[in-house]
Amino acid sequence: MNYNENLSPRDVQELAGHSNINTTYKYVHSSEVRIKNNATNIFKKFSKDDLYKNGNDSLLIPISHIATIILGNTKISKIEDLQITLSELNNCEVDFFNISEVLEKSKNYLLDNYPALVRIEKYNYINIKEDEIVNKLTIEFGNNFEIEKDITFGKRMSI
Repeated sequence: MNYNENLSPRDVQELAGHSNINTTYKYVHSSEVRIKNNATNIFKKFSKDDLYKNGNDSLLIPISHIATIILGNTKISKIEDLQITLSELNNCEVDFFNISEVLEKSKNYLLDNYPALVRIEKYNYINIKEDEIVNKLTIEFGNNFEIEKDITFGKRMSI
């Protein structure tokens, strides 16, 4: 359950072949890392202001959002937070009906204007967890990726 949040104690009981759930609870323990992440994420609310926190007109996009856009893996970012970033990057409202198209256009835009981001695509072929991808990208690119004012607003995409 520490590695797959979709598993319930009953699922683990069945997988382990335990006839009694109490036997399963002897072996199942909460993950401190997951508890800390969930506890801090409750208080962390992403907003449009976070994208402009550098005081300039350029966007500071979280590296997890960049990874989600390039890799197309929506498990890397919260979809509600990503939706804010995509709306600002594309200068349009993003919803269930257009998110696939916006993600594809955003990916093309980022790779065309920031060729170094192509290195992120290697994570499509490496079997590692989403949080490990973000950790590696943070080391390589930092916590946020800045989209320059002249590129963002001079050639802003529109759907």
